[in-house]
Amino acid sequence: MILYPLFSVAAQELLYRSFYFHRFGPLFGEQRWLGVILNGLLFGFAHIVMESTFAILATAAGGLLLATRYAATRSYWAVFLEHTIWGWLVFTIGLGRFFFTGVSNTI
Repeated sequence: MILYPLFSVAAQELLYRSFYFHRFGPLFGEQRWLGVILNGLLFGFAHIVMESTFAILATAAGGLLLATRYAATRSYWAVFLEHTIWGWLVFTIGLGRFFFTGVSNTI
């Protein structure tokens, strides 16, 4: 729980919100909502490695929520904190098995 924000959330928010909106946001012009939707879908798709339909759909929905927040605030720290809290909730209520496969024995 302590390392999750540092090793997972920080990188994901840097890439999927800060970098994405800085680099690709201007392409959407006045239709920012398209950028938000695409961001959420890409975030969900990135979780395909979890091999769980639930994980993909849930992270796409979470990605939409976080992308909406970032588009409104342009604050890395706002989405970092929100992503951390949602992640802690997911793991606390027992849904972590869909989002974390554990340490692999292979190199």
